Amino acid sequence: MLQLLSTASLVVIALSAICGSQSLKKLSSAHEMPGSAEVHHDH
Repeated sequence: MLQLLSTASLVVIALSAICGSQSLKKLSSAHEMPGSAEVHHDH
């Protein structure tokens, strides 16, 4: 039971790390592109 919980937590940590890196890449690319900045200001 403990082993299963530890494996599940490792999977969750890995997924969060992957999602975090992808969101960081999206943010950096959004800063580079001027068009996306205009869309953010348009609300």
